Amino acid sequence: MQPWEPTHEHDGRRRSQAPGRADRRGPVRPAGADPDGAGMMDPIPDSVISKLAQNLHFIPEAGCHIYAGNHRKKGYGVIHSTHRKYATHRVAWVLANGPIPDGMCVMHKCDTPSCCNPDHLRIGSNQDNIDDAVAKGRRFTKLTPSQVIEIREGNESIRSLARRLCVARSTIYEARSGKIWNKCMRKEYER
Repeated sequence: MQPWEPTHEHDGRRRSQAPGRADRRGPVRPAGADPDGAGMMDPIPDSVISKLAQNLHFIPEAGCHIYAGNHRKKGYGVIHSTHRKYATHRVAWVLANGPIPDGMCVMHKCDTPSCCNPDHLRIGSNQDNIDDAVAKGRRFTKLTPSQVIEIREGNESIRSLARRLCVARSTIYEARSGKIWNKCMRKEYER
């Protein structure tokens, strides 16, 4: 069995044959949570399943099934279908395990965003996902509170600060404008 094939039974009826359904979008597929994690989504179209199957590459060393199609900024595979985008790891989870409970995330055990191997995926809450990222060292800060104070109180240019502190100019801008570090800085200023 391929990782993108469902492990549960399907009655084979088209939606147009199902009671109360009059559209022609293909066979009924298991429903899962939408790519953004809010609520249930429509059944997964056959075209999405086909694109997933065509673009998976097996990496024997890691055991990952890498999606080689379109990706989002952070490396997560995405399939564009009519009026919708599907996160490939979520589609793989739904096909292998059924629906994703409301408010839950599909997390990667292997830390490879483009991996769609259901054995490398697990369900967790948003807090579980954050805790996992922190525990694995993927979520960290590049600036210390004292550096942020220096950035906010000084007149040095964003470009020179970024070079000196070895961070992106956007990081300096966000620290100076208060877009990041607000909670930590309140505590630091209160001391």
